[in-house]
Amino acid sequence: MKGWVLIALALVLPVSGAAADKARLAVLDLIPVDIGVTEASLLSTRFRQEFDEMERFDMVSREDLYAQIEGKGFAVASCDDACLDALGQGLGLRWIVSGTIRLENDRVRIEAQLYDIKRKYAFSRITRKAKYDIERLEKREMKHLAEQLVPPEERGGTSWWLVVLGGAGAAVWFFSQGGDDGIAEVDAQSQDPREPLTGTADIIGTFSGE
Repeated sequence: MKGWVLIALALVLPVSGAAADKARLAVLDLIPVDIGVTEASLLSTRFRQEFDEMERFDMVSREDLYAQIEGKGFAVASCDDACLDALGQGLGLRWIVSGTIRLENDRVRIEAQLYDIKRKYAFSRITRKAKYDIERLEKREMKHLAEQLVPPEERGGTSWWLVVLGGAGAAVWFFSQGGDDGIAEVDAQSQDPREPLTGTADIIGTFSGE
């Protein structure tokens, strides 16, 4: 019995050590288009919180992020590639999240991207559509949006039982991550970062909001 415990510990400890090395991430406010600034600010705060609650990123505070933007002389509403790169270098970031939220009749369209500072390209771009229901958007859609943006190879971390169980455990874990309330499609070329802002993972999720 003691031998099995030692084997399990030997498998688990390297994984735990790797998980402790967190990548630094910052989240820009969602830019409002035809929607109230107050609503956009509320959803941006929740969006940022969802990444923080994953406990896999070293989060930069909103205050530090926007102080850096102002200090670099960039416009908050138009942070282009040069702006993202400057923020990344200035704050020691690996990832920056940015996006817009647009009101279209009784629905909202949220577009967001996860920018990879190290490789200088958009790792993923997500578009989500949902009914204009602030409570649902705050409690449900922001969570889904954050989960879909993060790098899939890191999503949720590596559980100790996946290491012990091997391929069978990994298969069970992989299928358990899927949702049942939307449609997602990933570009087959998404892992080829040869051009900035191209070759990205485009995931489109359309939700009824009912």
